[in-house]
Amino acid sequence: MTRKKILITGAGGVGTLSIYNELKNKYDFYFSDNNLENIHPKIPRKKCFHVPLAIDKKAFEKKIFIIIKKYKIDLIIPTVDEELIFFSQKFTTNSLVPQYEFVKIFNNKLLTFKSLLKNKILQPALVNKKSIKNNKIYPLIAKPIFGRGSSGIIKINNYNEYFYLKKIKYFDDKNYITQKYVNGIEYSVQMIANKNGNLISIIPVKIIEKKGITIQAYVSNNNKIIKLCKKFHNVYRPNNIYNIQLIMNKNGVYIIEINPRISTTHILTLKNGINPLKIFFSKHDLNYENKNLKKLFLKRYQETYIINK
Repeated sequence: MTRKKILITGAGGVGTLSIYNELKNKYDFYFSDNNLENIHPKIPRKKCFHVPLAIDKKAFEKKIFIIIKKYKIDLIIPTVDEELIFFSQKFTTNSLVPQYEFVKIFNNKLLTFKSLLKNKILQPALVNKKSIKNNKIYPLIAKPIFGRGSSGIIKINNYNEYFYLKKIKYFDDKNYITQKYVNGIEYSVQMIANKNGNLISIIPVKIIEKKGITIQAYVSNNNKIIKLCKKFHNVYRPNNIYNIQLIMNKNGVYIIEINPRISTTHILTLKNGINPLKIFFSKHDLNYENKNLKKLFLKRYQETYIINK
């Protein structure tokens, strides 16, 4: 039987190797990135292809079309936020991203806030600029409206910090939104649906340590988290795969971000026997099945490689 051909974009990211190791005997993998040296050396170089950054729209799209046509790619797994709009528009039937309208909203922090507010889903409050001098509202979180993961997010502890960061133009009100900082336990939840938007599985991951990417975390069957994620999915009904980031404290469960793509902790989904690729290719309309997930623990370590060039 011929194996399906899968292209992972942004393959220099932290989660690529674990996906490859787990599924390499089931699928034929290909990889793309703007910097091939970022791709882990254990990934076969003959399957790795350079692509321009997505901000160079024409060049990026041209190279992607060439790779997909030449190698007869069956499914694309985009991992870079700047690429998601393109794949949700141009590859609606063969990319593992939600539908375009969902990506359009949740790739934009301001549209995200407005949409969650409209649907009465709990989130950190937006800060009124008229009250910015009041130190009682601090700490705050400033987020780039268009940003990748946690990149560019700033915690601001008081008005002096706010004033200084604005003065040196570290951020601005045009390109950032400012919200109340919510303290609590962070969760990253992988949401798996089929191509029709029917929810298949919810995998909540409790974050222990994070430095840009998740360093330590474990799978947690938290009913409050699962309940809110079900509510969210029933409102928007996105297809395929996406990630919800939340904070839980005594006041409730707050959605802090939606990533309309696979998460960097996706290996915990695969290790629980849930394979979104199998779901994508399935000809059957699968039902929701959130079996008792194994409480798996994720821990990332650094590696050093010496390469003779």
